[in-house]
Order: sequence, then C-alpha cells, then structure tokens
Amino acid sequence: MINLKTLILFFRYYMLSAFTFSRKITTIHTITFRVFSPEGGRGGGSAVQTCQQILMQDRLKDLNLKYTYFEENEFSKNWQSRLADLFGAIQFVILKTKDEKNCAYITHDYGTAFGLGLLRKKYVYISHLQGPRVEEKYNYGEIFTKTDEWIVKFCERFAFKKAFYVCFPSKGAQEYYFQSKYRSINKGQARVGPVLYNTIFANPEPESISNITKDDEFVTILSVGSLLPAKGLDLAPGYLEKKISNSEKKVRWILVGSGHLKDKIIEQARELEKKHEKFNFIFHENLTYPQIRFLNSICDIYLMPHRVSIFDLATLEAMKEGKMVILSPRGGNFDFNKDGNIIFTDNESINIFNEKTIKKFGDKNREVYQNYFSTTKFKENYCRIISDLTK
Repeated sequence: MINLKTLILFFRYYMLSAFTFSRKITTIHTITFRVFSPEGGRGGGSAVQTCQQILMQDRLKDLNLKYTYFEENEFSKNWQSRLADLFGAIQFVILKTKDEKNCAYITHDYGTAFGLGLLRKKYVYISHLQGPRVEEKYNYGEIFTKTDEWIVKFCERFAFKKAFYVCFPSKGAQEYYFQSKYRSINKGQARVGPVLYNTIFANPEPESISNITKDDEFVTILSVGSLLPAKGLDLAPGYLEKKISNSEKKVRWILVGSGHLKDKIIEQARELEKKHEKFNFIFHENLTYPQIRFLNSICDIYLMPHRVSIFDLATLEAMKEGKMVILSPRGGNFDFNKDGNIIFTDNESINIFNEKTIKKFGDKNREVYQNYFSTTKFKENYCRIISDLTK
C-alpha cells in the first residue's frame, strides 16, 4: 500500500545522503520516469528526453551525456495505486543514481526530481505538467484523497526548492503554474531558469487513411488532442458555427482524440452538420503518428481552443507544415505568436476561410517555426542549460 509511511521511508535517503556536488562534473545524466519515444507524436517528458538524446547524442565537448528511461518496479506495476507514478519514479531514480559521482542531472518529471533532491544531487527540473500536479489530477478526473493531495504538493514543492533550475516549456506554462491556486510553491521560493521550447524531432513518412483524401472542394480544419476540459475541444463546434457562413467552400472538420467529452463533442458536431449543409465532420479516436502527419499535410487550418495551454507539440507540427493556426488566448499559446502569426479565437473580424489569409498565416508559421522552435534552437537552449549546470 502506497502511503505516508512510504514517503517517510524514502526520506531516510535524504537524511543519510551526503552532498554530492563535485568540483568537476564529467557527466550530464538525463533521467526521467518516462518511456523512450523515437517514433515521435508524443509530448511531455517522454518526447523531450528522447529529443535530447537524438539531437545531442552522447557527447558535448568534454562532457559525457547519459540517458535513462522508465523501468518497471514494485510501485509502477501497481497502477491502480493512486500515487504509483510518483513513488515509482522516486524508487527508480534512487536505484539508478545513488552511487554516481561527478554527475549533474536533468529530469522531466517531478517524481524523479524529488528523488534527486533526496539524494542531494545537482539537477535541473523541466516541468511539463498541465499546471500543478494536483490541478492536473483534478482536470484529468483522477481519483485521489486529501492525504494524496498533501503528499503530491509536498513532493512537488521539495522538487522545486532543491532544483538548480526549474524550467518550463513556455512562458505561459510558467505563469500558469505560479498563478494557480493549486501551486505548491511561490515563484520567489524556486530558482526559475530560462524557458525551454520543445521541437519536432521525428520525421516519419505520412501514412494515408482510407476514408480521407485531400479534397480542394473543402477548407479542411484539423484538431488533435485529448477530449478533456483542459483541451477545450468541446468549444470548437460553437466557434466553427460562428464562422461557417463566411466560407465560399464547403468546410470539413477532422477531429482526432479520446476522452470523456467524446460523446458530447460528436453530438455537437453532428448537430452542426444538420444545420449547415456545407459542413462535414470526421472523427477518429486513435491514429498513428504517421497518419496524423498525413492529416497535417492535407489540412488548411489547425484549431485548438484550449482552456488550459502549456505548449502543445501538435501546434508546432502544424506550424512546421505551414498551416494557419487558430488557438485560444491562453497560457502557452501566446508563446507561439512571435510575429503576429497566430490567429486567436477572440478575433471576431477575421475571415478564417479566405484563401489568401490561409496562405499568408501558413507561410508566417513556417518561418516562425524555423526561427524560434527548430531543432537547432532546441540544441542551443539545452547547451546553455548544461553550461550553467556545470559551472
């Protein structure tokens, strides 16, 4: 049973550990309780650590670069336990790093960061959560008790306070965390490092889908994401209904995702089809990353009306492909808008179906992706973090 006694047991490592900061750091060990994901199409810690390894490989000047991913343990095997992800990560990192010397660390999950803090390691924690972990648990409908909430907040606060840097994947994500009523720590209590934007590192061949083809009779809109309140895809039908009358062409909305709002969104979209002959709705619950790449290649517009936005990888995909992007004015969505290239859902005057407008914003997005979010920029940002970590 995972409970407070387990946390106290782990905390013995903190009491027994000596400070391990070395005069000479020879290895940067990036370790995260997430799976290796070279196929792409994922977000969060899994994707970004994989991206680090693929782009930066195992050497940076005179430093060794080492990477460790998820391994099953006694906690992670029991996913029905409410804090299995947290305690699994703590045990994982203790076993993998407790005997290492001359190392500094990068991690992408708070459980692993907590374990590094227990061992008094020097580490950078990059937070990919959708706000504080407790808020994320509420948003995802996870079952947890008040004791669980206390434990999560305690571990998250400890991970923040002991980190050399705490970094976020967007400025919006950083602001959202510290403004949340569920935050475990205030901004002045943590050493906040520079923003570390994600990038697109996998480039599989697009894979066609049997019932969908490129069709110039339609303006094609694509949305990809979890069908949960934070992603806001239940707001998309209402937004589209206000805009459809401006389109000279037929309008096709392709939605890919799963979650407990699925039935509600499908019902909204089918009602919209009944009201507007020119509107067509296509839904897929699960597709492969190559299939989603195919949809990106044939769509004209990418739409995501988030309620909570951290920094969606799918938005970067659309920008890289040179698509017009429509987002809600929330959190990390503002980070994409480097040159007036993003259309926000509160812009009521713009005709999103105008062909020249679609091309203009698509071209801007491709340029902004290269200038701010490319693999080259990703490597530059992580090299700076590593430089600071080894001083």
